[in-house]
Amino acid sequence: AEYHVPRVLLNSDYAKEMQQEIDGCFAVYAEDIAEYGECHYPATRYAAYLTDGGTLSVVFVECGEWDDNVYHIWNFDVLTGRRVDNYNIATAAGIQDVRKAAMDAVQAYYNKTGYMTVENYELVSAEFDYVGEAVERSFSEEYLYEDMPMGVRDDGSVFFVAPLASIAGAEWYYRMIDAQGNDLYNDPAWVRK
Repeated sequence: AEYHVPRVLLNSDYAKEMQQEIDGCFAVYAEDIAEYGECHYPATRYAAYLTDGGTLSVVFVECGEWDDNVYHIWNFDVLTGRRVDNYNIATAAGIQDVRKAAMDAVQAYYNKTGYMTVENYELVSAEFDYVGEAVERSFSEEYLYEDMPMGVRDDGSVFFVAPLASIAGAEWYYRMIDAQGNDLYNDPAWVRK
């Protein structure tokens, strides 16, 4: 099997932490390949976004056994190699309240599905009764909070990663959505394997 391991060539402790985490994921894949001749990583992918202001967001998606993908996000200042926190990402994007911006994005995402209507962060109607509790919980402070996983794309627009209600399979899956509620799963920036 052939795969590409993403690398960030910045000399910082934060970059080393990122590399260790990614290498750990690929070590598991290598063990599975050695033992079984293959591994379960069809959704494993990564993307890197670099803003004009020098913020590099690296997103690595670790494929779960049941497509319950795990998103890892690191935000770097390319001049120092240090972590860029949510406050600085939000400030650069003109966002004053990360949680509110994420709630707006999640609401927009749900309304774009065509399976439900959400107003004022509450489910108004849904094609499937069983999504109600998951939708309600997705707006909770447990799922959407000031230091939640987020990053910034090349154009300076932010994205959020949150567990969102699913209409099939598991109760919820992690999704990476932009501020307008668009699911970025098909973003052309992704590099697979």
